[in-house]
Amino acid sequence: AKVNAVVFKAYDHARKRAAGKLPPTPLSGVPFVIKDLSTQYEGFPVTNGSRLFKDIPAGPNSFFADRMAAAGLIAVGKSNVPEFGLC
Repeated sequence: AKVNAVVFKAYDHARKRAAGKLPPTPLSGVPFVIKDLSTQYEGFPVTNGSRLFKDIPAGPNSFFADRMAAAGLIAVGKSNVPEFGLC
C-alpha cells in the first residue's frame, strides 16, 4: 500500500478460481498480477494508469487474458503503471 504497486486487488476472484477446476498445465494455480495497460480481463478495470479512465467498465477478456486463463494462471489483481505507460 505504501508504494501503491497493486492498484486493483481481486483476491476474492482469485480464491474462487483456485477453488474451481484448473487445466492440467505446468502453470496451473500460479498467481500473477496483470499490468494495467490495455489488457482486458473481465471484471477488472483498465485505467492505463490514468484517473481519466477510472470509471470505465471492463470489457470482455482480451486474447492475452484468455491465454493466461487457459494456462491455469490465476490473476490476483492489476499493477500500477506510469500514466499511459509513458516513461
